[in-house]
Amino acid sequence: MKAIAVLPEAERQLEGKNKAYLLKALVHAADIGNPTRPFEIAKKWGINIVKEFFHQGDREKALGLEISFGCDRIISNFAKS
Repeated sequence: MKAIAVLPEAERQLEGKNKAYLLKALVHAADIGNPTRPFEIAKKWGINIVKEFFHQGDREKALGLEISFGCDRIISNFAKS
């Protein structure tokens, strides 16, 4: 049987650099988690996200800013995004 390495106490605390690492991992897990939901729920979330991106692009355009990638409703392809 393979031994399991135990992290030192300082590395098990959820503060400092460990807190930032955990938060990054949670955001990543949430980001890739939607496709694992039932299709109708994932579809609704996908539509809402695209609406949010397009709203951002509309605001950027109104302010005369460069439109962020994936936020331009004129050139972005919803099905491929």
